[in-house]
Amino acid sequence: MYSYVTKELPELIKANFRVSDRIGILGHSMGGHGALVCGLRNPQLFKSISAFCPLTNPFKCVSDSGLPWSQYLGTTREDWAPYDSCEIAKAYNGPPREILIDQVLAFFQKKWRLIRG
Repeated sequence: MYSYVTKELPELIKANFRVSDRIGILGHSMGGHGALVCGLRNPQLFKSISAFCPLTNPFKCVSDSGLPWSQYLGTTREDWAPYDSCEIAKAYNGPPREILIDQVLAFFQKKWRLIRG
């Protein structure tokens, strides 16, 4: 999905529509996390990032065994950092970004107890 959103889709849009080079990315929930990851890892492509109720810091929302992330990324948690929007943001050293994040944190804490402390 990453290469589709960052390479194939922008090329397809440019080839079929009159668009400027000012591209933004947005998403909701897990798509919001994907928008943050893609946008922060590709500042030359995405000029703005919007995320509505994104899953943030997803690797703190895992079971003690690391599920489900360990099934995709292996069991070494340090290898997960390039796929965690919070870790990417901590290490970000690119140009200043326009980022909008609308998070309903209290809802998630109360409803699903996703935040582990």
